[in-house]
Amino acid sequence: MSGQDATPAAITAGELAELRLRLKALERLESERSRVEALLRASEERLRILAESATDWVLWLSPEGRVRYSSPSCEALTGWPAEAFERDPELLSRCIHPEDLAAWQAVLAAEPGEHAADEDLRLTDRQGRARWLSVRFAAVRGAGGENLGLRLALRDVTKRKEAERARNEAEAQYRSIFDNAPVGIFRATPEGRYLSVNPAMAALYGYPSPAAMVERVKDFRREVFRDPARCQALLAQVAAEGMVGDFEAEVVRADGSPFWTARSIRGVFDASGRLTALDGFVLDVSRKKELEALREDVERMVRHDMKNPILGIMSGAELLLKRSLEPEARRFLSLMQGHAMKALRLAGASLDYYRMERGEYRPAPAPFDLLDSLALVLAEQGHLAEARGVAVRLTLDGREPEELEVCPACGEVHHLETMFANLVQNALEAAPRGSAVTVAVTQGEPLTVTVHNRGAVPADVRERFFERYATSGKAFGTGLGTTIARLIARAHGGEVKLATSESAGTTLTVTLPAGSCGQACA
Repeated sequence: MSGQDATPAAITAGELAELRLRLKALERLESERSRVEALLRASEERLRILAESATDWVLWLSPEGRVRYSSPSCEALTGWPAEAFERDPELLSRCIHPEDLAAWQAVLAAEPGEHAADEDLRLTDRQGRARWLSVRFAAVRGAGGENLGLRLALRDVTKRKEAERARNEAEAQYRSIFDNAPVGIFRATPEGRYLSVNPAMAALYGYPSPAAMVERVKDFRREVFRDPARCQALLAQVAAEGMVGDFEAEVVRADGSPFWTARSIRGVFDASGRLTALDGFVLDVSRKKELEALREDVERMVRHDMKNPILGIMSGAELLLKRSLEPEARRFLSLMQGHAMKALRLAGASLDYYRMERGEYRPAPAPFDLLDSLALVLAEQGHLAEARGVAVRLTLDGREPEELEVCPACGEVHHLETMFANLVQNALEAAPRGSAVTVAVTQGEPLTVTVHNRGAVPADVRERFFERYATSGKAFGTGLGTTIARLIARAHGGEVKLATSESAGTTLTVTLPAGSCGQACA
């Protein structure tokens, strides 16, 4: 065929079929490529959404420490956009707090896989503010296992760090108070084991150290309290009321020597209300107890020495009353004799008031006629009422009592008469001249006695009216009358309350249990 154009060889049927098969394979490959690209785009979109919406800052660092990727959340933490970290290789290191830079560089220099799970580092943002970041590291590997750098997730934990710092400072402050307090402080179980004691507590009980006291005392209920029943009463009160204040008890030191303590305890309860621990303060009150004992001895001696001159006055009045005297003189001598008798009773009552104040007094009530006692009190105060120009009225259930009418009551009559005498005397001294003092008895449960006058209690003593030495405008006032009155009322299970104003005057209301003597006062 030389000299002539070559003609393409004919394609055989077999070759044509093979070409068709290859074309279909290419079509399948193209379809698979399109599907994979779509999946890749969807995956990239999901990763982009996650990265851009995450509050954590996600970083990808190359093995050389350059930023290959930074999530947009970096701007909220640092003030710098993501592009700034990708453009400037040194920006990230400059943001690390100078005190934490060495730790940061150690992390970058570590071999892949040797990083700690978390690191807490400080970062300084664009405005110069320090933030705490919790940084989680993970090595990035290629498909063939090659090192592609580090992936970092950085979370702002500034609030957590500030809370930890505040807690640590509070704990350090508590520890300082606990260790340096001049009073004993402890935590214990209700079963009698000390969980912790401070140095003052150990020294108070004669132990060389707090650890020694915790170790040696196995059950303070038996080993510390001289009277275990006293301790059981304390624990029962804490369980019932939640806390107890100024609980006095005699205890023993490590060497067995006794001394007195006062303790205030707060109970710690679980969710079911079970008492699980005791937190308490302990004071050595041995000196106070010695002074109290001395006070009782002095008061006994004073009462003993006072009786002789009072008895002398009573005897003198009794001798004079046997003579022929004018009615007026006889009346005054009878009053003198009555006041002397009252003074004799008061001399013996001072220790009772002391015990009432401490909550240790137990009255021995007996039936008596309240109207008769009040009439006696008013008669004894008659000279004061006359001198003050004040009338006195006694009422029963809102009316004048009938002759020989009685009002049954129960109590220690001599103490209750002293209480009413103090209240009536106060009312007479405060009542305006020409006015009246009314003593009103109301029967029932409780039994009520009110003492009213038209004067108002001065503003400077209203809030402390029943406190010791609260007095105003009285040349010879001691400020003890209302204090004693309230002590007597409370010792009998009653109360005294004050109501006063310039318009309504002053009313002192005494309430007493009507049935405290059982059937004897029914």
